[in-house]
Amino acid sequence: MLLATSSFHIFFSQELRPYSLPVMWGMLSTLMLVSKPFSLWKFAIYSILGLYSSYLYPFLLLTQLFILFIKRGFAKTIQTTIPIIILFAPWLPTFMKQLNAGQSLRTEIPGWESVVSIPQVKALVLVPLKFIFGVLNIEPTWPFILSLLVLTFYCVKLFWVAPKSLWKNLIKTFQNLPKLLRKMDATTQTITLFFMPLLTSWMVSFLIPVVRPKRLLFLLPFFYLIFASWLSRKKQEKTAAIILGTLLFINLWGTISYWSEANLQRENWRELKNEIVTTFPASTGLVIMSFDDSFAPWRWYGPEYPTLVTGKKHVQDVESLKETLKPAFDKEYVLVFDYLRTLTDPEDKILETLNDFGFVGRGVIDYPGIGFVRIYTRNHNAIGFIPSPF
Repeated sequence: MLLATSSFHIFFSQELRPYSLPVMWGMLSTLMLVSKPFSLWKFAIYSILGLYSSYLYPFLLLTQLFILFIKRGFAKTIQTTIPIIILFAPWLPTFMKQLNAGQSLRTEIPGWESVVSIPQVKALVLVPLKFIFGVLNIEPTWPFILSLLVLTFYCVKLFWVAPKSLWKNLIKTFQNLPKLLRKMDATTQTITLFFMPLLTSWMVSFLIPVVRPKRLLFLLPFFYLIFASWLSRKKQEKTAAIILGTLLFINLWGTISYWSEANLQRENWRELKNEIVTTFPASTGLVIMSFDDSFAPWRWYGPEYPTLVTGKKHVQDVESLKETLKPAFDKEYVLVFDYLRTLTDPEDKILETLNDFGFVGRGVIDYPGIGFVRIYTRNHNAIGFIPSPF
């Protein structure tokens, strides 16, 4: 069932981002949670590794501990929680430092919140949709509309004909939760492990914006396990086949689209840097980034290239900016990254200052996901090979 979002995993494996790592620790820790006998130390080790791989992992861990408390009691839960807290405690000062830095960015850079999170109402809808459609852009195209209608219709049908006991359990959840959870089946546990972290993280996002589908990727297995538990029911073979066929179609569609459409693929910083280094010699070129430091992927790929950063989170003081940009005087080519610049330089002060210095915009380099790199030069005749004009 996880193949239905293979493009999601392909994308993040190429990005070298950690979002797939907590998926593994979450499944291993859940396996320990439901195993008999319960292995306290294995569960604790997997949970610690999950905590160190994602700051949103605690939402899953708290749900697991909640289930552990209901099924095995207070003493066992405390015994399990203490070693997890002790082993994660060394990282807490770093966590608080990073949390404070993130909160400072929200205050100092207007619009930063929209970069790290999505609108609250949209988040609850987008998470399950991205779990189904992966990296595909969710747009009102015919394949998207048709596949979504088929899935919606048959999922509603699956709910509608669900056993009466399932509906009774859902009602009893609000009436007698502890008693129900002690007796709950695997489906009810899986539903809890998916919806409780999703809803709690969503509520926390009103204070600290964190919800994005990629950050909640560790909930993906539980999302599909819910489907699997319903599809395994007898007397549902036709409905199960249609849903499974639709998910496989989405999987194939998403993988082919990822392969063929550059705008769905990873940010290709390596190729961009190679193009800049090859086209604009380091002796006569300069890259400008409007941030505190040069971006990590730019530093990661060699070779080194002259790079200037504004040193301020929000460019406002023009005189100070002119002083910062003085090294551009000695260069023939200046390349300005638009990447995040609309947040730190919304009034285009950097571009205005370069114009004041006598530079002229001659073209752009455009890479999917990275955006424009604006090309400025003093010598108009030397720029004839620039690939794309304004």
